[in-house]
Amino acid sequence: MIPPARPLAPAGFSASGRAGGVAAMATFAALMLLSGSGTPVGGGDIDLRAQVTDAVRHGAGYYDAVAEAARGAGGAVPAGALPDPAAPIILSNLPGWLAYILLWSLALLVMIVWNERSKTAGRGRRLSSTILLALGVGACLHPGLASVPESWAGLLIAVALIARGPDRWVEPAAAGLAASVLTPAALPLLIVMVAAALREGARREALGWALAAGGALLVLAFHLVALENMRAGILTAASAATPGPAAFVAGAIMYGPISLLPDWLAGGLVAASLWGWAARAEVDGGRTAGVLILYALLASFIADPWLSYAGVLAAAPLFAGLGFVPGALRAAWTAAVTRPRRITVRRLVR
Repeated sequence: MIPPARPLAPAGFSASGRAGGVAAMATFAALMLLSGSGTPVGGGDIDLRAQVTDAVRHGAGYYDAVAEAARGAGGAVPAGALPDPAAPIILSNLPGWLAYILLWSLALLVMIVWNERSKTAGRGRRLSSTILLALGVGACLHPGLASVPESWAGLLIAVALIARGPDRWVEPAAAGLAASVLTPAALPLLIVMVAAALREGARREALGWALAAGGALLVLAFHLVALENMRAGILTAASAATPGPAAFVAGAIMYGPISLLPDWLAGGLVAASLWGWAARAEVDGGRTAGVLILYALLASFIADPWLSYAGVLAAAPLFAGLGFVPGALRAAWTAAVTRPRRITVRRLVR
């Protein structure tokens, strides 16, 4: 069920939100300048995942397909480079065209939920915000990503973030659980949601998100045990090289129109989007900013193949944050030029 419509942007932005947004944008922009050009997501990992799905479709067992794909890749591969069982097993039972239609249907659901949420906005503002959202959603819809679980999980993460509202967390939690079953890289969403619910004193909601995280971790544990039981030489440790924030940007804009822009401009738009979400005063804006910034930081400083698609996971809701930048700029300017006024109250005793 979609929660009641809420304004796309609040009347004002809090001082803490402005400060946090500026800090997030400045940090990410600095990291972008230091990291140089990013390595686009894709290549061998996408081919490997497509090969596993195709082998399962033709009757191979999942872990047999994983072993064969690893050998075909030239030896041992990191566990995070292999898809979790859920997506290959589901997709192997669907024709390719039907899987792609379902992916588009999930993207359409994201747009419908956003449109329902933005009913109170003006027509022009509503249209512009929908276009900005589509810039990120479109990054998950390339045919080459249909076999990549992160493209599905990224859209589910967007549904969880957008649909969540006061007393409306069951369906978003279910979407977050589904995303985390498809890929463990979606677990940061559940962690942020648990922390936000505890901070707000919503214990029941926090318990719901925690149960979703527990279910996803249980599925991951079974998968990792099965991988450890495979023959030696199939798996290896993750690479020691971290991709950096530029790789996060590359994943977020991959196959979308923003990928046509210069790297420095695309990185600036990503940083501005993060600022827009972080500066927003509404509580869901804070949750969305927390998830997106956490993915950017994890992808920048942690070397793990599971995080190589962090940009794809964050792409769907990311650029909608650009719609909040003008309000954040106005609030920052007002705060800078407005001098604090001192009011003296005197009590007269008769």
